[in-house]
Amino acid sequence: MPRWVKVLLAALASLVVLAVLLYGFRNVIATAGLAYAVNHREGVSCTHPKVEIESAFDWVEIAPIECKLSQGRIQRAETFTPARIILDGLSVARVHVTRATLDFRDRDLSNVETNTLGDLARVTGATDPLLKGVLDAADMYQPDSPPVAVDQLTMLRAGKKESVMHDFTKSVEGEFDRSHAASVDMGIEGLASVRNFDMRVTPARGKLAVGVYFGDAKRGEEPDAELRAEGHGLNTAKPKFDLSLDTDESHRERKTREVDDARAARSAPKHAMER
Repeated sequence: MPRWVKVLLAALASLVVLAVLLYGFRNVIATAGLAYAVNHREGVSCTHPKVEIESAFDWVEIAPIECKLSQGRIQRAETFTPARIILDGLSVARVHVTRATLDFRDRDLSNVETNTLGDLARVTGATDPLLKGVLDAADMYQPDSPPVAVDQLTMLRAGKKESVMHDFTKSVEGEFDRSHAASVDMGIEGLASVRNFDMRVTPARGKLAVGVYFGDAKRGEEPDAELRAEGHGLNTAKPKFDLSLDTDESHRERKTREVDDARAARSAPKHAMER
């Protein structure tokens, strides 16, 4: 056998062995690679979680991780369950986490202008977490970010709990970065419930709507009111918010009529028999 053929076969054999090793040790290599990446990322300090890559390379799973960030709106992020990253080729299709926490830096609202309703609401501070959330989302706007779903997302502000969002999702829809949560615990349980949190932002504009239920919300029940906020100039020195509170009087009136009609229908046969 010619020498050049032996050299070629030896090279091919080496490549095959290398490919097998890379595949067999893909989790170890990925874990080490992630650790190296976070260690060399300026302003980011993270724990070193284990990384698992599915054999068909359809998903990557990262064990619980905690990161501290010296720059940006988020100062600490932590997952308490594995984060599964679904892949589409070499791109990230979506991310899912069961339970996570985001700790945001404190934010001064003294430069924010609001309408009359907003001024009244800010006296109690009830809407401050919502307005700060819109401004944070606008600052972190990323039009190419993949969809993210978190079953339970705890939001902190300078280490103090602000809210807990259930069935939280984040995605890009057109020009808007949209965040949605089925329900939000804001520390007012028993007095009011917040459902259907829906926030859409660009760097300059923001829209927020939440359903407010007085007392505990029941499945299928319509909200007693809907709080809306529209923000303009979010990327300027003087952002402006217009707040409105829409009560669903028409819904309640319709429900009352339906109850009255049902009662009338039940009593009609009785009256007919009496006649």
